Amino acid sequence: TEEVLNQQKNYMMDLGYDFFQNPTRDNFVKIILKNTGEQDNLDFKSKWIGEQKLAEIILGIANVGNGAIILGVEELKDGRFEANGLEKLIDKGDISAKLYRFLPNELKFEIFDFDFTGENYSKLLNKLFQIIFIISEDEKLPYILDNNIDGSTKGTIYYRKGTKNLQADSGNIKEII
Repeated sequence: TEEVLNQQKNYMMDLGYDFFQNPTRDNFVKIILKNTGEQDNLDFKSKWIGEQKLAEIILGIANVGNGAIILGVEELKDGRFEANGLEKLIDKGDISAKLYRFLPNELKFEIFDFDFTGENYSKLLNKLFQIIFIISEDEKLPYILDNNIDGSTKGTIYYRKGTKNLQADSGNIKEII
């Protein structure tokens, strides 16, 4: 029913809030093992993807508020999510430099590593994850694509709607602002 869906959404918002405010191992474990899927401010990727797509997702999340992209979590065909981890952790400086070719300088993000090698979390044991935390500031909205990317043009504004990353039209831009 609608009430159950609202309760689930509120629970996930609380989990996300706790995690965004205090990105500890315990809060990471909670959001991974108790998640109900992607949302406007949360995206999962099984592995690192190209900078073009990643920049679009970061812009989309930033234009609807703070959020995160968790790398190392795969969405299965039945809609469930599985925390498989990454093969290796990628250098945060390299990632940031590649992304800032497309992102405006005022858009801030941080990359965190979570290494569960030898830890007691059975479902996460010996797995590696990286998370991009996106920090959105209302007075800097909207965040706009800074350079041309294949299939996208400088000046494009992206936003998130549920699990989708979309190009904004004038109505969406008014909502963002």
